[in-house]
Amino acid sequence: MSILLFVKVTAQQNTIDSLHQLLATTREDTIKVNLLNQLSWNFSETKPDSNLFYGNQALELSRKIHYTEGEIFALLNTSSGFSLSGNYSKALENSLEALKKVKPLIKSNFLQAHILILLWCIAYRKTTECQYHTG
Repeated sequence: MSILLFVKVTAQQNTIDSLHQLLATTREDTIKVNLLNQLSWNFSETKPDSNLFYGNQALELSRKIHYTEGEIFALLNTSSGFSLSGNYSKALENSLEALKKVKPLIKSNFLQAHILILLWCIAYRKTTECQYHTG
């Protein structure tokens, strides 16, 4: 069991290191927003502070360059981080904002379902853990 945990942690750290390397050479565009969102998501179960750090950077940049899909995923990532750190009102606020922004998108059914599940997780997490993620 401990060997499998070590392999998972090592693989996750390799992914995070690779994302950091890519981030260092990327312009402020949609690719950078996506990398920041991936970093934020990678910390969603283990480090809410890192999740929020990268998620907020993705949120700020996506708003600056008017990248709605990146903004939605940043809102969802930070919602997870806020929920894990016990700030349920901010988690709910970000999830509801993401839900409002996703409605006009053509491919919104998947994202709407993801947001609704995340909202359920926020409510559920108040009493227990919710282990829902998309890859």
